[in-house]
Amino acid sequence: MTVSNSGNIRITPTATIDIWNQDQTKLVTSKQLEFNNMEVLPTANQAFANTFANDLRIGQYWAYVTVAPCNNSGLITFNVYDKGTIVDTGELIRIDNPSWAKIGDVVPITAAFKNTGERSVSAKFKGVVTSENKIVETIDSEFYDIAPGQVGNIQVFFTPKKYGQYIITGRILYNNKLSFEKSSVLNVNEGVEASSFNWFYVLILIIIIILILLLLIRIRKKKHNLHRL
Repeated sequence: MTVSNSGNIRITPTATIDIWNQDQTKLVTSKQLEFNNMEVLPTANQAFANTFANDLRIGQYWAYVTVAPCNNSGLITFNVYDKGTIVDTGELIRIDNPSWAKIGDVVPITAAFKNTGERSVSAKFKGVVTSENKIVETIDSEFYDIAPGQVGNIQVFFTPKKYGQYIITGRILYNNKLSFEKSSVLNVNEGVEASSFNWFYVLILIIIIILILLLLIRIRKKKHNLHRL
């Protein structure tokens, strides 16, 4: 890491590393690192490095690195491999979708993923669509084969049912690894909301039933009058 001292006193940085599992749902271990009391002078930049022993199992991990005394933090990912394993690497470049849509539109969502490794990977997009901090829909694409050095466009579709702003957030799963997360925005401001659409037809149905009942009553009265004559 590189520490930039923007203050006017010397600082002695330390780092805390919180290591999480691949899904970032479980804290695996925490490490506290020091750097032999190395100091960073005011207005200067200083590179730091350290190592620590570990007994982590084979797989992908995420690490939140927090540096004191500034308490700035960053997220990195790393993998534990068997010796001789070919390392797969890739990058989710961006998520593309139309900025505006109507209710009921089938909106294409395209994730641009670059295979930066040495062999082909099988990749899919995994994400969620949220609105007002609530999950509206989970989206999951088919697998796409992407050759080394190539950018693959992985596509899924979403149909909004209400007005509002939607946040599309997701990652790429490729050869059992997860990319960093990206997001995009979709705005929906036209069309007929699904709830309004259903109530409209319910109202029409009620009116038709009432008209049929009135017609049956009139027919019955006419028959009764004819019978009396």
